[in-house]
Amino acid sequence: MGRLIRQGARHSRTETAELLQSVFALELLCPSDKLWLVSPWISDIPVIDNRGATFELPEKWGPERISLSKVLVALAVRGTKITVVTITDKSNIAFRAALLDESRRRGVEHLVTVIVDDAEQLHEKALTGSDFVIDGSMNFTFNGLYIRRERINFDTNPQVVAETRLTLTGDFNEE
Repeated sequence: MGRLIRQGARHSRTETAELLQSVFALELLCPSDKLWLVSPWISDIPVIDNRGATFELPEKWGPERISLSKVLVALAVRGTKITVVTITDKSNIAFRAALLDESRRRGVEHLVTVIVDDAEQLHEKALTGSDFVIDGSMNFTFNGLYIRRERINFDTNPQVVAETRLTLTGDFNEE
């Protein structure tokens, strides 16, 4: 099963954020064994908006916007192996620092890997779990999520998910 989102002037500006929020909320309730986040540019964007206290999540977060780094580390606390692949661009430093600091603070740094493509050849963008793939043109940044015209594909086809996970494992020498 798949879903295509076109984001831009004539298309929804919130549909992708809503998709990410749903996927991450479900992941917190039923975590994948491994989660890949591949994005050349990446920021610590809010991925769950719980300001209305509408989510009853396993974490004890208050009514706030919950950042990508906090959600990824919360998944690692639940046993998910997190692999983030990005480039050396200075705009990524704050996210990488937040992710690694939070994983150390919570004692799960052994489950969080950041791979930096020093050659800066990376252009692929994807979020892949045990049973889904989100890919397309969007970087995981504020501009990617809310400003730029993007094409995002959500797929739960087991063959597509397995092929994507195998490709990421092979490309980045992860087991």
